Amino acid sequence: MTKSIYLVNTNSTNGKSVLKLLKKINYDYIELSLDIPVKSLLMDKFDDGFNLFYICGGDGTLNRVFEGYMGLEKEYRDKIFFSIIPCGSANDLARQLDLPLCVKKCILNIPNNKVSIDIIKVNSRYFVTGGGIGIIEEVVNSLNNSKIYSPLNKLLKGTKYYFHLVKKIGFGYSGVYVSKIGSKMLNNTLMFLSVNNQPCIGKKFNLSPNSKNDDGVFEICGYPKPKNIIKSLDLSKKVVKGNHIWDDEVVLFESDNIDVLLDKEARFVGDGEILDYSNRFSLSIIPKAINLII
Repeated sequence: MTKSIYLVNTNSTNGKSVLKLLKKINYDYIELSLDIPVKSLLMDKFDDGFNLFYICGGDGTLNRVFEGYMGLEKEYRDKIFFSIIPCGSANDLARQLDLPLCVKKCILNIPNNKVSIDIIKVNSRYFVTGGGIGIIEEVVNSLNNSKIYSPLNKLLKGTKYYFHLVKKIGFGYSGVYVSKIGSKMLNNTLMFLSVNNQPCIGKKFNLSPNSKNDDGVFEICGYPKPKNIIKSLDLSKKVVKGNHIWDDEVVLFESDNIDVLLDKEARFVGDGEILDYSNRFSLSIIPKAINLII
């Protein structure tokens, strides 16, 4: 028997609208404030009989919930299911799963299709859609620290990622120096090095067109930093269409376990969140780790 509860991030784009609707139809819910430890919350609610958790938020909210979930013992994880009410600005996982983006339709719909997807571990953290280092991290960091752009970000919604990408390129971006990927000595300055569990992140960046989230591998894609701003902007257009993977200079392969070594420390981003800061990132995949009902 399934007993469900909604975990609502009211700070997400449509979180307050979802909360209002849930109160109106009298569904069980919890406001997912930052001071709530998700691991303990899941455990407590599971012990109360809840085994289906609707995550109401964007990809960052999914990341937070899945992080807590992965801290549970496997015997608990095997009995817990998630469903998604996409309330963010990009909603990358929801789009990949072809979920309706209308929150009212999602809430009133009764999901019945069970699927299991992989999750990627980077050092001690987890992410489910995609991420990486280089300009990817610069865009996320720019978003997180752009109070002056906050009203504009709300206006731009999902296109804010592209705006901040062009902004970073326009003001000059030096690239990230990658020394080694697995056993391969790279020693090159890259525009980005992405690690993906699905084709598209940031709503419109088709970094890994052939990547899947249920095949037991992730896809690594790296691209050398272009020599000037014009070529960097051309590359960004290619990435939107996924055409960059056909260029001779691209680094592209699949793996289930690999280390990435940099010449200096950098931030690693996953699911639109900064997950770690290091010069070495150990990446591995946990197949079929997340149980969804969609």
